[in-house]
Amino acid sequence: MLKDSSQRKPVVKQRKRCQSCMQNIKIESTQCPYCRATVISPTEAKLASAISGVMPTQYPATKILLGTIIIWYVMVAFVTFQNASGGFTALQQVAIAPDFETLHLWGAQLRGHSELWPLVTANFMHIGLLHIFFNAYALWLIGPWVEKLFGVSIAFASFILLGTLAMLGSNQLGGTGIVAGASGSLMAMIGMVIAGAHRLKTVEGFKLRNQMLTWAGFVVVVGVVLTYANAMNVDNTGHIAGLVAGLIAGWFAPLLGLKGMKTPWPHRIAFVTAVASIGIAIAAVAMMLLHAQGTLPCDICFMMSIK
Repeated sequence: MLKDSSQRKPVVKQRKRCQSCMQNIKIESTQCPYCRATVISPTEAKLASAISGVMPTQYPATKILLGTIIIWYVMVAFVTFQNASGGFTALQQVAIAPDFETLHLWGAQLRGHSELWPLVTANFMHIGLLHIFFNAYALWLIGPWVEKLFGVSIAFASFILLGTLAMLGSNQLGGTGIVAGASGSLMAMIGMVIAGAHRLKTVEGFKLRNQMLTWAGFVVVVGVVLTYANAMNVDNTGHIAGLVAGLIAGWFAPLLGLKGMKTPWPHRIAFVTAVASIGIAIAAVAMMLLHAQGTLPCDICFMMSIK
């Protein structure tokens, strides 16, 4: 039986977006017909489309990072509950704070120690329900702004790499103790939004900048007050280190839709940086698991140490 050609599904032509004016253009184009900017090649556009196809449709970096820190918390909570042999004590540890050994084995940073992987893994780990709730909520609010201003690649890279820098600052400048949480990464993302929104030079940009400045100031002030009142041990050093790193990165990182961005190379570099940062995170998790099993070779311990 012959099929009616009128019933055939229309062929949807693939398109890509110009990094300068954000217009959708033909995928085979090498130059934007609207602003004359050089754009990514068809092969790069197809690769980007394939990657986008396996990620959430809206704010994928935020959703993936959010899912990661929640899953991490659930795994640590499960291990904590098992180690405490159940009961009220176990529930109390899960809700307030796991035991020291569990925190260390699952990636928390010990200040003054030389392992490198906790500088990465500590950004994904949280201590207690309140900690994960507030940081998850903050990521849900701030992450989309980073993706709107800078794109998915830089959102991934900023959380991982700038969070690692914040942990490094905490390790080198903070007092003794154990540190975990995404606050350093989040402060870095706030710093990026402050700088990026200011660079837009628009009324909306200045309003967003001022809002993020208020948030950053609130976090710093509350952290200092809680610490000096002995109400809570807040990593103020990591917060400030993250904020400074974010301000610097946000000033130089390529903005989406920035007029005058006539070459795709900054965005290519951002993509490579994101891939590298995800690779670093995976390597850090592998090192953490090897360390937890006691199978990490001594020569690797030496290579991964900061002297």
